[in-house]
Amino acid sequence: MSQYQACAGEAHWSAVKTIIKYLKRTKDMFLIYGGRELIQEGYSNASFHSDDDHAKSQSGYVFKLNGGVVLGQVPSKLPRRIPP
Repeated sequence: MSQYQACAGEAHWSAVKTIIKYLKRTKDMFLIYGGRELIQEGYSNASFHSDDDHAKSQSGYVFKLNGGVVLGQVPSKLPRRIPP
């Protein structure tokens, strides 16, 4: 939603209201990960000036907790395959 902050329309405000209602309803909920120990994994990669068309560098990252992706950012030109 932040990308529309400067020029938000009616649909954007409606989406923000929906998000706030969801957060209010779920404020007492939380995730439970199985096992005794939390296993954290992180992967990152960078390729400097790899896009000759636009002279841009690319980077991406993925963070996993007990095998599940909890945070990730992958450039749009790269395949969106998460490492096993």
